[in-house]
Amino acid sequence: MIFAPPTFRLLVFLSCTYPVFAAADVVESGGAIAEADQKEPAQDRSKIIFMDNTSMTGTIHSINGEKGTLEFTSPSLKGKNTLKTGQLLDLQLDFDHEAPESGHYALATIKPRYDEEPPQDTIRGSFVGIDQDHITLDTWYAGQLKLKRSMVQGLDIFESSPRLYDGPSGLEGWVSPSGAIEDHWEFKQRAFIAKGNGTISRKIKMPEKVKLSFNIAWKGSPYFKAAFLSSSNRDSYSNRGYILQVQSSYVSLNRTGADHQRSDLYSQNQRTLLEGENLTCEIYLDRRPEGQNALFVDGKKLAVWDATNDLKGMGDWLTFSSIRNQAVKISRISISQWDGQLPLEESEDENGQAETEDIFEGLTGQRINLANGDAIVGEVAKVEDDKAVLKTDLGEMSVPVARLRSFGLVSKEDQPRMYGKDIRAWFTEGGSVTLRLDSITPEQLKGYSQVFGEAEFDLRAFSRIEFNVWSPERENFEDSDSW
Repeated sequence: MIFAPPTFRLLVFLSCTYPVFAAADVVESGGAIAEADQKEPAQDRSKIIFMDNTSMTGTIHSINGEKGTLEFTSPSLKGKNTLKTGQLLDLQLDFDHEAPESGHYALATIKPRYDEEPPQDTIRGSFVGIDQDHITLDTWYAGQLKLKRSMVQGLDIFESSPRLYDGPSGLEGWVSPSGAIEDHWEFKQRAFIAKGNGTISRKIKMPEKVKLSFNIAWKGSPYFKAAFLSSSNRDSYSNRGYILQVQSSYVSLNRTGADHQRSDLYSQNQRTLLEGENLTCEIYLDRRPEGQNALFVDGKKLAVWDATNDLKGMGDWLTFSSIRNQAVKISRISISQWDGQLPLEESEDENGQAETEDIFEGLTGQRINLANGDAIVGEVAKVEDDKAVLKTDLGEMSVPVARLRSFGLVSKEDQPRMYGKDIRAWFTEGGSVTLRLDSITPEQLKGYSQVFGEAEFDLRAFSRIEFNVWSPERENFEDSDSW
């Protein structure tokens, strides 16, 4: 299979002494900087980002993980150039490719590396096999991957694509009703940063059951709105849909249905907001008339509501608005399929001790959730012809894989290692995988992971690749308060 080489925008780490490249970062250069009046070819370009803000477009020919070098050409340079990757931050790809449809989607969540914060790695494919040591997923981008079972934290099964959006990865696809989006928002360090009062919106068609999550940081006091299932991208209370608003310590959530009737779902003071600098919202929506919905903020359930019908008459806009000229930063936006089961909460006994009721106590195996809300305790013995054979204390039973929803995996303590040459590659379909890089060509990425061993990935599977993921310099760059 032959592809045209992907093209990239290059942001190069600089010492202030050098006008374009730090000399120590350049291994070979095919020539000097091209004349300023040289015109750039008319073609789509992706981006390479180093730990600085100087930019240049270019085409990647190869990346060598062992040598730590990349080869590229650019309209701004003459000839082929070889650059060290020690300061490489991100490589953002721009392939026009859609994943093939599947009868079901299995999402394996990998155990975190030591001290690693979210996001955890997730690997997607068709669930085709399981034994005492491995879980096998069949993928379009790397063939069959045999995942080490002791390193898989859980497995979720979906009838349709589980991830609808992960980002942000840029301003592309987002709009501002106030005019040019660049006048009101900037994209920096994988986040949207408001330049003042402004609205940023994207149209995303949400399924019947969906989870929306995002992180919002602020300076001073929090003042912002988030609207979803909105009928318009303009900041207006006349819109149908939902509006979550935070003003200082006051949090409110309201819904305007297809009949234009407004319901106040939550309105209370949350004094802890004044002590923090950011919050994470998780919104669970079951849009059916009988569905149950919930709002979580920083893991705490604030509101639960039902008896709504959001399948008709609502909109597809997701909108974030800054108000009162307060600085806000929006990151970790995720929209994904949801199985309709709200997260379990711990209760407290009369002594204030956490307790949970385990109705499956004494049964052998792990809890396996089914699509209809039922649950079974047992083990997946094997998978054949899109059917899972479950071994339980009551005997064996066969269940279509598409009717499974999720199950944890009881296994020994085991975690993937952190390698200095690790990269994190973000799938276009959502989620990411961390692996030790061997090489990248215009068609393929090769690497190694303790989770699945050596593998070759179709490069079209990825939208972005992070380099130097464990580097203190990267951490300092991402934690910068410069926004």
